[in-house]
Amino acid sequence: MPVSGDTVLRLIRRRGTVPSPSPRVIGIDEWAWRRGRSYGTIVCDLERRHVIDLLPTRSSAPVRDWLTAHPSVTVVSRDRSGPYAEAARTGAPTATQVADRWHLLVNASEALRGIVERHQSEIRDCGQRPAPAIEAHAERILQVDRERPQAFLHEVRDILAEQGVRTSVSGLWRFFARPRITRKKGLSTRQNRSVRK
Repeated sequence: MPVSGDTVLRLIRRRGTVPSPSPRVIGIDEWAWRRGRSYGTIVCDLERRHVIDLLPTRSSAPVRDWLTAHPSVTVVSRDRSGPYAEAARTGAPTATQVADRWHLLVNASEALRGIVERHQSEIRDCGQRPAPAIEAHAERILQVDRERPQAFLHEVRDILAEQGVRTSVSGLWRFFARPRITRKKGLSTRQNRSVRK
């Protein structure tokens, strides 16, 4: 059933607002009044999961004033921006400031990226280092490869399994990818299943 925006607003105004208890745990973040042009601050009650207020700007003064007017706030979940930190520190000095979930994930991914970038050479070396289980059976693997040079890696794995050597296709791939081992591979002799005569 189509309803106009004016009808929805009239019904909301007729119903009135239901008084809610003072918020204890809030989340503050920026939101766009008009994307790319004007931004405000949204204040949410994280315990009841609903929006409490929309502030006109994303500067610290309105957030500080809002927090001062609501002394019941004990926890402020916020992003990493300086103005919100300053507003929480001055408007609710006894409240605990925590990072919101999204920014925790961003912080964790940035930290992980930094670790990976710093240790890139060690990570690369680990990927090229042969696994001890494969090294112990290197001669048997090479023998199977000499006997069946056209075999696919999964077939080599199955032949080795019959001989009691447990390995994976990815382990065999790394084994043959090492610089001192070459494996010439011809075209597959299997017929394409989509081609029918």
